[in-house]
Amino acid sequence: MRGPAVGDIETVFRERWDDPAPLTRNPVDRFVDVFRREDNTPGTLPVQLSDPLPRERQTVQALRTYPNRRNGYPFAPDGERSIAHAYEKVVARAQSLIYLEDQYFWSADVARYFTMALRATPGLRLIAVVPHYPDLDGRLSLPPNLAGQQQALDLIRSAGGDRVAVYGIENAAGTPVYVHAKVCVVDDVWASVG
Repeated sequence: MRGPAVGDIETVFRERWDDPAPLTRNPVDRFVDVFRREDNTPGTLPVQLSDPLPRERQTVQALRTYPNRRNGYPFAPDGERSIAHAYEKVVARAQSLIYLEDQYFWSADVARYFTMALRATPGLRLIAVVPHYPDLDGRLSLPPNLAGQQQALDLIRSAGGDRVAVYGIENAAGTPVYVHAKVCVVDDVWASVG
């Protein structure tokens, strides 16, 4: 990546680096860190340089999602949902093909953007690659995330029928491979990579 977007990405990195929230809220992990005398204080970053000059004609924007958490983020006190807002805008304009890889495709709100686009545009097709089982690390979060993913997929399938293809990835032995991606390409004119 080149040009002013580099400065935007650096700003996002710095905001996260300087976030005063603990790395974990798990009391056992925090106790272990204290017991081991781990210093989880972030080091000081060098001064941020000016944004590089534009070099190309493409438009690049840094998007992000932060929850609206208690005590907020200093840089996003009410959270931020610019990824969802971008999806809402671009998916509504899709005409031909949306390709989506998303490990977190379990939001009914985001699924509705795709549903509305599929209903409004009869020639629109959607290819989605999602994990067979979302969020494998979270024992408590797996059931609601799996239910959310199924609800989201049911919504888009009901709107698009055979114009919707959903895939999970498996290795040669047939073992599911976790999709750890956040990619969306719309009509070969817009892309999101996370």
